[in-house]
Amino acid sequence: MWHLVACTLTFSGALKLQVAVVLAEATGLSLLWSNISVLLFALLLISPLLAWSGALFNPTANVALLFSGHGQWSHNALRMVCQLVGAVIGSSAAVAFLPTSLQTTFPELSGSLLNGTDMQQACVSEAGLSFVLNCFFLYSLAAKGSFNTFWLPMAATAGIVSVGSHYTGPSLNPAISLAWHLQHQKHSQWEHIVVYTVAPLVGAMFAGLLFSAMKSKAAKPVKVVVAAKNKDL
Repeated sequence: MWHLVACTLTFSGALKLQVAVVLAEATGLSLLWSNISVLLFALLLISPLLAWSGALFNPTANVALLFSGHGQWSHNALRMVCQLVGAVIGSSAAVAFLPTSLQTTFPELSGSLLNGTDMQQACVSEAGLSFVLNCFFLYSLAAKGSFNTFWLPMAATAGIVSVGSHYTGPSLNPAISLAWHLQHQKHSQWEHIVVYTVAPLVGAMFAGLLFSAMKSKAAKPVKVVVAAKNKDL
């Protein structure tokens, strides 16, 4: 299921920029807000699939889960392999089957440093935004109510895309960005590994560690109270 979701998202993502361009021209919206609107609409469309299957399509989510104490290493490692395979299949299918006229924006999908951004700034951007995104993701897993579990992460995604658009795109999904990098080498291998793979995974790791520390801190007072009661007895 993980590879199917990643494949579907990568294939549909190939059309996202084209649809955003058309929407911007038709409505007068800036390309940024047109892109965000298309992204949120796409997430709304696939939300029933994600809710039904529980499938994850971003390797950073697996890293956040691991370091927050959820799941086994082998299980999440398998997920990440499936996500990468699905993303590669999706990008390859888009290149093979979609008309050439729709492929003009494909090179942008692998990510690129924008507005004179250097690698250090790009790494900070990808890592920081991945940290924030995965904090919202982990919070939504434990939260209750549709606002906290669905609408809040959606709003966070829009904000993150808005901020990241000034630096790296942003990408925030190593599987999908690598799949498109294999199709269109828009930057060096080193730049792609550091900025679009390592940085978002590190951000997700720190998000997981933060939630793990918060859980441990919340559990300690309970243990103290229990120990005190046992001593009184």
